[in-house]
Amino acid sequence: MDEKSPTCGVAKKFAILTTMRLLRLQIFLRLASGQPFAQTQDYGSKTKTDDMKDINNFFSFPDDIVTKKERTKARQLRNSQWWKRKRSSGICHYCGEQFPPKELTMDHVIPLSRGGRSEKFNLVPCCKTCNTQKQRMLPAEWDEHMARLTADKKNRPD
Repeated sequence: MDEKSPTCGVAKKFAILTTMRLLRLQIFLRLASGQPFAQTQDYGSKTKTDDMKDINNFFSFPDDIVTKKERTKARQLRNSQWWKRKRSSGICHYCGEQFPPKELTMDHVIPLSRGGRSEKFNLVPCCKTCNTQKQRMLPAEWDEHMARLTADKKNRPD
């Protein structure tokens, strides 16, 4: 997608709106259940890690059980003939460079941590460098990241 095309902006706005809706829903459910956001009893005995546990429990984007099931499904797909054919071209989905097929990793286009699933349409082969850089970015965020890197390279004095 070209950064000037209208579809790039639409995808980015959709991703942001979806994330915001999920956050609002989780906040509403937490408030409706009457669960506190953080324990406020004896603050002197409470540590910073206790606060982080509360935050992590509140903002756990999909459930840990669902994430484990999706990872198991991804492992099964990784051993399938479908995946071996998919990576056999040896081309990274993101940078387009050629690699030996065994060096390509499986990447979730929409990461599991952002609500993605281990389905064939969401899995692509990519090099370890791109997979590490992408982290948990959505496609629109990745496109923006790559555009920023390209612009930085162009603006850098040689």
